Amino acid sequence: MDFVLGLSDVKAEDSQDVGNKTVSTGRIHQNTQVPVKPGYVITSTAFESFLQETGLGDKIEMLKDGLNADNPRDVQRRGEQIRSHIQETDMPKQIREEITNAYQALSDRSDVENPEVNLRVNPNSDESRTQLDISNTKHRARGKNELINSVKNCFASLYSNRKIEQKSSSYEVTASVTVQKLDSSKIKASGTAHTFHPESGHRDVVTVDQSRNGKRDTIFKNNLSILTRELGRNTLSENNLKELTKQAVRIEEELRDEVRLRWVLTDQGKIFVLEAEPQNPPNIDLLGPKALEEESETVVRGEPVETGIKSGKVKVIDSPSHADELNNDDILVADKLDRRWENLIEKAGAIVTNREINYRQTESLLNGDTPVLAETRTGTSDLNSGEKVTVECSASKGNVWNGELEKTSRDLNLKNTEMATEIYLDVSNAENIFRYSKLPVDRARITDLKSILAEKQNKWPESSKSKKQYVKSLKSGISRVCAAFHPRPVTAELSRAGVETFLDDGQERETPSHIELEIKALERCISELGFENIKILLPPLATVKDGKELKSKILGTEPDMKNAGVYATVESPEYVIQGEELLQEFQGIEVKAENLIENMKGGLSEMEPLDKGSLLQDIIRQTQPRSEPGELCVNIGKDTEYVRPSVQEEADSIIVNPEEVEKCLAQLTQLESESEENEGNEETDAVGDGLKVNVETSIGGTAGEVYDRLAEKGEVQASALTDQLGGKINERKIHQALGWLAKEGKISIHRSNNELTYSLK
Repeated sequence: MDFVLGLSDVKAEDSQDVGNKTVSTGRIHQNTQVPVKPGYVITSTAFESFLQETGLGDKIEMLKDGLNADNPRDVQRRGEQIRSHIQETDMPKQIREEITNAYQALSDRSDVENPEVNLRVNPNSDESRTQLDISNTKHRARGKNELINSVKNCFASLYSNRKIEQKSSSYEVTASVTVQKLDSSKIKASGTAHTFHPESGHRDVVTVDQSRNGKRDTIFKNNLSILTRELGRNTLSENNLKELTKQAVRIEEELRDEVRLRWVLTDQGKIFVLEAEPQNPPNIDLLGPKALEEESETVVRGEPVETGIKSGKVKVIDSPSHADELNNDDILVADKLDRRWENLIEKAGAIVTNREINYRQTESLLNGDTPVLAETRTGTSDLNSGEKVTVECSASKGNVWNGELEKTSRDLNLKNTEMATEIYLDVSNAENIFRYSKLPVDRARITDLKSILAEKQNKWPESSKSKKQYVKSLKSGISRVCAAFHPRPVTAELSRAGVETFLDDGQERETPSHIELEIKALERCISELGFENIKILLPPLATVKDGKELKSKILGTEPDMKNAGVYATVESPEYVIQGEELLQEFQGIEVKAENLIENMKGGLSEMEPLDKGSLLQDIIRQTQPRSEPGELCVNIGKDTEYVRPSVQEEADSIIVNPEEVEKCLAQLTQLESESEENEGNEETDAVGDGLKVNVETSIGGTAGEVYDRLAEKGEVQASALTDQLGGKINERKIHQALGWLAKEGKISIHRSNNELTYSLK
């Protein structure tokens, strides 16, 4: 009968006596080069013998007799009595000697008299772990008497009020206690690390949490790139983070599973692992098995933490001591959550909070089956106890709807459906990017690089120092998206701001433009962080020539970007009619469907009703000749009405907002099913009876007006031309006509004083 085992002696078969976590820590200590604090474990056999030999087990059963589990005061009183009896009872001689002898051996090996040690409780079941008295599970001790008292305190923590109210037998509670020597140097920092992203379950990153300052850093496993680093004072250096990440990955390889570990950093700069154990990443289904059949008035909005849909009665609770007010499946509404709320979390059908939920404090409490909505700010004031609501948490949005709404099961297995048409996810911020990456999409596209900056950094930098920080912050945001979707491609759309100046002056000016800083950030993501899945989308430009020049300048000034694919943007008719030239020059083109349709309306006002889908089909036909191999992407944003015409004209990919991924997938599935049914049948007209439009003829009349004015004036600046013709022709149609004339080779375009100037050839 072993009351004590050294960490170097723990084997897999000891799991019942020491717990799986201690077995894992022993394996790391024995089989890897990861620094683990030396120590030993007091087995659950020692704890059980302590209860039996002292008669504490029977005494605890007597104290629990007649317990009213529904009376919090009765539970509290009996719990305090049980814990006091454990703390005041003498340890049996044999158990005490084995514990103190192991402590002396630790002292002798380290050549330190009465070394300070850290004690930690290891419940032998997951259920017992969630029911611990958390405030009393970790202790420090120096000397044998302090050590024995701390061991008894650890034993007492097993009898939390929550465990007692379940009325389980005292002999069903088992645990071991790990004792590890603390370094002679001081602890500078401590915390936990996961070899996955705890909130989303993303497996390609390591997250490092610091206990003292609450900071979290995220590191990409593949190349040790630091993706997020919270602002403010950091006790972990970049080298510390990379070393800890290496250790975490080694542990993951040894245990052959994702892990959660606890670490400490000494004031001498050394990192030690205290413990580690396998932990399953949350399996978050962002699409979910159900959807709402209807919507009503939105009462509050917030950030989804756990996905799902739940209807029920609201119960606003201002303190965890009021647990008796919450009924099973009520909608729990609170200001914030921590471990004190565990009893309420277990009973709630859904959870709504005003503040951000600290996942580090609640990860063992949230079960993944309960919708959780955080950061509503006004949930406790806007929601009233007793009213019926529906909580909906999906991939990117969280709402509380008024009333109990009907939900329906999904008919399609969207997650496992392979589509011929690829889907790009349009990303407007990096906040929930690891959650978004779990959506069944093929690529990502960053809509606005500035949007992925933190709010405090989202201002145009003035000083040289602030510009460097701006680039660094952009790099961080871009790298997060690249890591989340790796190895899937990520397309970054460059800003329009400063393009003309950049093309004229290059990158030698003292004051760089937005686009220059964005290019620098992208280049660093490739050269410094090794993200080769980056593609570049140019902003809308006046001419194809400008696009060629911008592409050449980007790839020429930043050698590391020479292999990055460059795409052109099409949102005006003059670009449509140059589709063949675009596809020869660029890897692909992106058609911004809604913008292009709006720009076409100026020449189609007499044609009603306007069939947008048919118009888009005609545009796509003229944009992409079938002989050209370039990729055609159609950006539909939130307008899923464009899915069908895009697919029917064989677009290679569709760009869609996160909120519309589900609808888009459903439509694609239906279209591919229809295609299979129609296979072999006589091909029908894809457009049907919709509106037919020829882009060239729709702007021909305006082109004649512009041509005549240029013939009369010789050379005209863009602004002057608009002033001269603006009385009878709108500006949009003027630019459409200029684009067509340029394509036909009838006019020349050059810059003068940073403004486009036109003349006849």
